Amino acid sequence: MRVFVTGAAGYVGAHLVWHLLEAGHEVVALSRRPVVGCPWGDQPALSWVVADLFDAAAIEAALVGIEACVHAAFVWGDPADDLNFRDTAATARLFDAAGRAGVERAILVSSAAVHRPFCVGMTEADPLRTADVYGATKAASELALWAACAGHGMRGAVLRPGPVVGPPAWPEGPFRSPAAIETIADAARRGAPISVRGAEGRQLVSTGDVSQAVVRLLARSLVEGPLICVDRGVTPWAAVATAAVAQADSASVIQVEPGPLPAEVPWFDNARMVSALGFEPDSRSALHDHLACLLADPTGCPTPTDT
Repeated sequence: MRVFVTGAAGYVGAHLVWHLLEAGHEVVALSRRPVVGCPWGDQPALSWVVADLFDAAAIEAALVGIEACVHAAFVWGDPADDLNFRDTAATARLFDAAGRAGVERAILVSSAAVHRPFCVGMTEADPLRTADVYGATKAASELALWAACAGHGMRGAVLRPGPVVGPPAWPEGPFRSPAAIETIADAARRGAPISVRGAEGRQLVSTGDVSQAVVRLLARSLVEGPLICVDRGVTPWAAVATAAVAQADSASVIQVEPGPLPAEVPWFDNARMVSALGFEPDSRSALHDHLACLLADPTGCPTPTDT
């Protein structure tokens, strides 16, 4: 299948491109700037389009002959400015252009943040009730996808990942870390105390499992609608802290403050994704590699080249 991927030089997008190539797809990859150091960047099945999401002419030209469009890019901006909302507008234009170009399948990499404030036992059937600009932007982008699918007869699907972990797609590739994990790793590296609350944590997901979900969605064209893309179980921040201290051979003391009990910690039911795509996400190995990257870099998390 000929697949157009946005955010192809970002942390998640770079992994996604590699998995699509491994699955035998032909990939047309959108990046805001030339990609440096990518070990598979010159594969015959991969072509690059250097442009941003607001370059309508470049995107329309790239969509010619495309069978599936995977939108993994995001325009990061400060909540005080309008970049997040410009991202929604660019998303709407992208999916409309894909529909006009005759693209059959459209997939949006959204976020579990559309469900904030989180509660116990969340599913895809829950109404969206976002509590921040990022979640609102992702929710609006989902609506833009459904509008384009209805208007052009495309089949659409949405992935809602939780916090994503794993190493860069190549040693010097783009990398981004959930803030809570970066804070824990930084304290472990310095030997500083690490404070966590009770059983508090999140359901993580690996870069490989997000990519695997997209590959399987392309193979299962009848799967439509939203899919929550997370591990089955919650990873407590205390477990992340224990792993970071052990990996760093750190003198940090982990302080567990009063907080929610395990039964009170918000969680998602990922059964729909597991049933539809036929695999169970497991981020344990990816979290180990993610922590290794953070612990090895005293300057912290490098800024991704694209998202």
